[in-house]
Amino acid sequence: MTGTGAAYYQRIRPLHVRNDSGEIIPPFAVMRITGEATVSGMAVYTVSKPNTAFQRRYLVNGPAAIKVGAIGQCNDGHFVDLDITYSSGVANYGPTPNAWKVVADRYGFELLKTPTASGKYRAVHKPINAILFRVNATISSGGNGTAKVYLDATTVGPWDDITVYNAGDSLATGVTYSGIWANGKWWSVHRGGAGRPRIVFANGRISANSSGSAYVAKETGSGSGPTSLAEDTSQSITVYNPFSGDIMDGTRIMVQETDYYKHDNTWGTVWCVCPMAVIYRGKASGTINAGSSGTVKVWGDAGDTSQTIVGYHDWIDGGTAISGDVELFTAWNQFEEEHHIIGAECE
Repeated sequence: MTGTGAAYYQRIRPLHVRNDSGEIIPPFAVMRITGEATVSGMAVYTVSKPNTAFQRRYLVNGPAAIKVGAIGQCNDGHFVDLDITYSSGVANYGPTPNAWKVVADRYGFELLKTPTASGKYRAVHKPINAILFRVNATISSGGNGTAKVYLDATTVGPWDDITVYNAGDSLATGVTYSGIWANGKWWSVHRGGAGRPRIVFANGRISANSSGSAYVAKETGSGSGPTSLAEDTSQSITVYNPFSGDIMDGTRIMVQETDYYKHDNTWGTVWCVCPMAVIYRGKASGTINAGSSGTVKVWGDAGDTSQTIVGYHDWIDGGTAISGDVELFTAWNQFEEEHHIIGAECE
């Protein structure tokens, strides 16, 4: 079958549309379905220009322009000649808001070959049944919430938010997930497990055996790898501290997405703090005797952080007490789950 005239479209499942866009629809334009109507006893789709609403299915105009309010003929994109904004080497194209042409790196159309003699590109359109997305707020298993459609792992799309229903494990902010279309809704079936570790900063003190907030670590410089990391206060996740010692506000920690067995005999997922070698500097709040423990005031770059930990002075202590306000260092011992004093200024 060859040709791109009206007869060609007649043979490949013609559809009738009414142009409700307020402007002339160009030949081979991609059209957004807005509804249906009956015109002179004939059922037609009503169409307009693509906008910011994310839509799964589009129509493609034929070789003739459609005047405002007029009836035209199109098809649903099973095999079409398409007017596109071409990008070399890119096979996937799709609608973008406020444009009749499809553009590169979008959902919806796949090019089949090089340009035809008319300068158009032959393509196939299939309803969009799978996407990438990030949630705007945590969505628990069995719940639903809004999400932004992503073009790849890190690039957000130009569309309005969609609603995602969660049939899998809890969905965290700042993570790109895949979604599928089923029974008229977008669903996540994400299952957790041994995911990739992530660097975060504690947002407030995270108590022992408790959950708390952490900011995602974001690169502050540019180069071939991370040059410097700082808190991205626009993105936070909930993390769980499984250890018997608290984690101080601002501490850089490593977390990993981990499965755990819940009280209701179902599996859940949590960002769990990994074993770590955390060293704090600070000052003793009072005398800490050898072989004993005491309160240590944690210090940061700006001085006293107003946070305290329990420091254990029971290893290489030399039998000497540490006086109040003496500067010292502590290190986390993951086996005993304690902050051990590993050095103090001479008195």
